[in-house]
Amino acid sequence: MNALIEQHVARALMRTSAASALLIGRDAPALAQICEAQLSQLDVTVCERVCEYQSSRRFDAAFLVGALEEMEKPDGKALVARLRDVDARYTCVAVPLSNIDSNGWSAADMLALGFKRVSNHGHHEQQAVIFDFSLHNYKATPRWLNKDNWANPEMWDKHRW
Repeated sequence: MNALIEQHVARALMRTSAASALLIGRDAPALAQICEAQLSQLDVTVCERVCEYQSSRRFDAAFLVGALEEMEKPDGKALVARLRDVDARYTCVAVPLSNIDSNGWSAADMLALGFKRVSNHGHHEQQAVIFDFSLHNYKATPRWLNKDNWANPEMWDKHRW
């Protein structure tokens, strides 16, 4: 288990004030022990193998660690999209640097799914790239999107558009 991933998971759980977490992947049991040691009130669900995962409820946070490299790309995209859209408010995916291109995954794939890169490639000791998605800060509200710019009421009955 990479120390960078452990630190990110701990910070993410504190930042999102999660009450429940879903951990999927071969590194999930070790990560669950760390999470439970730091946050005793956290309800942790662990799926060491991706095929064991059954969507049963919505979690505050979901972490996919050591799972994507064992899956075919279409199945991995479907799982990541399902976690992002349905199963969790906050989703974090860790992809090993060695597998980011060898298994067909690229950073562009994760960015296309709406994830933001959290970690940098620049460190030699770093072994994984971490991406996360939170619905609350996914898209900044544009300046024009406010009540003053809707419906143009002063133009009613003057022009037909």
